[in-house]
Amino acid sequence: MHCDNYTGFNLSQALAPPPGYPVSVVCFHSEVSDSVGRLEIDSSANQITGWMEKDPSAGPGWASNAIYSFDRVALDDIVGTQGADLISEWMIPNCIQSERFPANAVYNTCGNIDIGTIEALRAAQTPVCDTDYQSYFPLPDLGSWVESFSEVSCEVCP
Repeated sequence: MHCDNYTGFNLSQALAPPPGYPVSVVCFHSEVSDSVGRLEIDSSANQITGWMEKDPSAGPGWASNAIYSFDRVALDDIVGTQGADLISEWMIPNCIQSERFPANAVYNTCGNIDIGTIEALRAAQTPVCDTDYQSYFPLPDLGSWVESFSEVSCEVCP
């Protein structure tokens, strides 16, 4: 999971890929395609069949929410590909091109904010769901460095 996305998506919907799909990819509907990894989805099988990384000509559609779930075989394959970038070097060739690890689309309709700009960070201060995450993870005082802001991420570990 990329930690620079703010969403109200319930992760339990994606924790276990369904039978026949070793990989699940959470996706959200995006009006833009120049800043997101767009997905082509076979809606009859709910299977991801294509991936276009930040293609401005793709237009509105489903985009990767950067939340992935893998069964043990797929996870072992990723671990065995040491140093590989998950999306470009593992996800695309294995899930899309070879169909070795078919990927299931899980639809996030709860909203998503990719926190990559100061405007997006400000937008993320308003909850996108019923849970007020700000009370759990208050936004830090950004102080003077906010002018050179490029991205803020946080990790929550057990």
